[in-house]
Amino acid sequence: MKERVNDPELAEMLTPTFDDYPLFAKRPPLDHGYLEAFNRDNVRLVDIKKQEPLVEITETGVRTTRNDYEFDIIVLATGFKAYTGALEAFPIRGNDGQTLREKWRVQSACIMGVCVAGFPNMFTVTGPQAPFANLPTSIEQNAIWISRCIEKMEREGLDVFEPREEAEREWTAATANIHGQTLMAEGDKVNSWMMGANRDDKGARVLIYFGGANLYYDALDKSAAEGFPELEFKTLPTYKCAVAAG
Repeated sequence: MKERVNDPELAEMLTPTFDDYPLFAKRPPLDHGYLEAFNRDNVRLVDIKKQEPLVEITETGVRTTRNDYEFDIIVLATGFKAYTGALEAFPIRGNDGQTLREKWRVQSACIMGVCVAGFPNMFTVTGPQAPFANLPTSIEQNAIWISRCIEKMEREGLDVFEPREEAEREWTAATANIHGQTLMAEGDKVNSWMMGANRDDKGARVLIYFGGANLYYDALDKSAAEGFPELEFKTLPTYKCAVAAG
């Protein structure tokens, strides 16, 4: 990386160290021409983390603690809320009135990334603790599991499913156990958005199942074959009423 950037000081800013970027604990910084772009006269790198913190976005550009920069276009790539952001954006409330955002404040617990304890009749697709795998394939596998669950409910006349808290605890524990065997478990060293560590409003947590896509898909198939033991099914009572016209 340093060989491709002409300015040694600039190259040092662009090159991660093993202390803040443990090898393979984050995605390797591969690119196509990105580093070479910093050799151009019209490109400038500003370190807003250590040297020149961002203060605000102004009407004309960006202001840091040292300078005011004017821009025609600003492209933002900050604040990623991996795996939970889209779901937490909705005011979805569970049985006790708690929102998903409130439930996941400390730990983003889920059952195989497809349902959440305390939120009946709600399916999530590749939610937290789903596998680190090809997403379109995982989405398809989730859709198959969901469709099988709906088919069971329609076939048996079931109205409600309640995700079991015990099943959620077991899947969360299994996910954390596998995570602990990887380089991602380097504590404070791995300040990765994949663990939510990039957020000031949340602490780092296990968001991804690292057991492999094949084992995850097997778990989905096993669940469906056994009648979805992670869920408690209920039938709502049928009420009869009489209307009298006077």
